[in-house]
Amino acid sequence: MRASIVGLAFSTAARDADYVPTGHRALAETASLPVEAALEVLRPIFEDEAVKKAGHDLKFDAIVLAQHGVTLRGFDTDTMLASYLIDATRSEHKLEDLALEHTSYKALTEEDVCGRGTKAVSLADLPVEAAVDFACERADLVGQLVPIFNEQLAKDELTDVYDTLERPLIESLPFSMSDRQGGMFGLLHALESIATLLLMCDARDLGTAIGERPPSPGSEIEWEESPDLENITALAEKEFFEPNLYLYDAYPGGIGFSEPLYRTHQLLLTKTRELIERKSHDECANGSATARMTSSPPMRIKASAHL
Repeated sequence: MRASIVGLAFSTAARDADYVPTGHRALAETASLPVEAALEVLRPIFEDEAVKKAGHDLKFDAIVLAQHGVTLRGFDTDTMLASYLIDATRSEHKLEDLALEHTSYKALTEEDVCGRGTKAVSLADLPVEAAVDFACERADLVGQLVPIFNEQLAKDELTDVYDTLERPLIESLPFSMSDRQGGMFGLLHALESIATLLLMCDARDLGTAIGERPPSPGSEIEWEESPDLENITALAEKEFFEPNLYLYDAYPGGIGFSEPLYRTHQLLLTKTRELIERKSHDECANGSATARMTSSPPMRIKASAHL
């Protein structure tokens, strides 16, 4: 599964940005360049460690570029990560919200450009001229936010945390396919553990599954044995990259777990994150950070509730 690149926006000075269109389908005065040709020209910059890059969610950028054969290097400040470190209680860290809060500037949103509801279109279906302001504005806003967040990180004594924990994690991306698959199975196991506590039920009352899209009605997927490294490798061969995680009522027809679990899904996500962070901290404190996989019964999909 490969994410398409509609365009690339850059800013190297305040109030100044450039946009390279690569995937616009709409007819317009400005034509899109072939994405592979554009990336080949830009590859030396992307892969140059000495050319520092700032962005909003550099992890996503690194993964998408890696899908196209480009290794992003020279990570500097990720404004999304910096925002999370400064205020982890925020429910969202959208660039437009941060710009309004820290610069008093009301930025364009994707809805402003692409429309809302049933009339919404994708960025790829917009002419280049309609996307330039949106893309360039976001690139420029990152540049404006970087010094603000760096100053706040220093004030809160979080600079070392960012430099020694958060940024190295981005630089280690993209993880191998097997690493990502293993991480998804670990995350699903953590979600299941917290869900059983919230619902006060037995682990056997809930089912779990991973898929790229919701299973069709009446479909059934079964793994004859618990996921292990061999299963993960086999899944990797199918380009399984952006999974959906499912927790569902394990009994045919359900006995009422899906609805209360959906109502508490935000608490489920929060507690799962806390569990993972606490576990990671404990393992690092003990001088090890190893992944452990435990056996579990075969997983079978009967009905699912997509959180």
